[in-house]
Amino acid sequence: MFDHSRDKIVVYVRTRDEADDLASALTCESYTSQTGDPREKKNILERWTGNAGQPFIVATTALAEGFDYPHVRLVVNVNEPESLVLYAQESGRAGRDGVKAYSLVLLPSTWEPQVCATEDEEPARNLRYDLSLRKQRERQAVHRYLRGEQCYRTSLTENLDIASHRRWCMTEDVTCDVCPSGHVEPIPLSERAPKSKQHPGLDAIQREKLQAHDELSRYKEHLVAVRGICLLCRACDEPWDHKFSECCQRYKLFEQRNKTRRRHGVEGKTWFKPFTACFWCCNPQSVCHRADNGDEKQNKRCSDKDVVLPLCHGIYVSMQGISWIQERFGRLFSSVDTFFDWLGEETNFGGGSAIQAVRVAAAAFQQFET
Repeated sequence: MFDHSRDKIVVYVRTRDEADDLASALTCESYTSQTGDPREKKNILERWTGNAGQPFIVATTALAEGFDYPHVRLVVNVNEPESLVLYAQESGRAGRDGVKAYSLVLLPSTWEPQVCATEDEEPARNLRYDLSLRKQRERQAVHRYLRGEQCYRTSLTENLDIASHRRWCMTEDVTCDVCPSGHVEPIPLSERAPKSKQHPGLDAIQREKLQAHDELSRYKEHLVAVRGICLLCRACDEPWDHKFSECCQRYKLFEQRNKTRRRHGVEGKTWFKPFTACFWCCNPQSVCHRADNGDEKQNKRCSDKDVVLPLCHGIYVSMQGISWIQERFGRLFSSVDTFFDWLGEETNFGGGSAIQAVRVAAAAFQQFET
């Protein structure tokens, strides 16, 4: 039963233009990466969830992360999903209140499943071929799911989990459209492997991709959760119910930050490499789009500028900070200068380039949850 007073429907499309066109046809809001600044995006979601007369919102994958309205009753994908990883994220928006929900994929009448090339067709192995094969395998997995060749849970778990976790609908589950009833026994161990022939290493690549996506999603959710509090004082275990811009300790951080930048400038270097982090907030480009091309009004400020460095600095000067850093990162620093130098070093985070400071912040967020 659809409760019109609260239940909502998300319609996912692949491009911003498609989102704008369909939203116009449905006379509803659209949500994309270019919709506006974080405040405008928040207003759009509030208008949508608070409007009992309009259940629809049209969105791109920009809505697949960090959004947690409990009463999404239906998720619709217009055309095939880009991958099962993204599909799992998108369809996972539905039914978070524990009530039965649905996911629907609308395909054009001209849609045909892809025939994936086999390894025997291309004996020459190289990185370009492996990447191309991986994309083909991902698309083939989507098509296998859409054709309903096997239990939908099986199609998802064999691509998102390790082989030993492959499963099908059980009697305690709400069965998918493929399974007439739930199975009493789990999939036999001898059959817990994907049906398609996988190139060695593709399973590991898929798991790494999913882990990176989850890592970035959790980080974005934490950023939203800590807005408006002083993370420097939070790390020092001092009263932190105030904004960082009002903290009397912020000037020590500014002095250290400027000192680090000047020292690298004298040496003819930059504190961190271009494209690894935003110069103002230190977040990776997958999080902060201030430097993106586009409307200057949208890119004039960072939404989370007082998070990464205040948190890192607070950790270092706290009572247990040095031992905490050594325990989690295996590094021991002789001074705050060497610590800040390391914070600017390049690393990988969420599937892309970042600086070590983001990894420290992400580890601290997890610590706060315990």
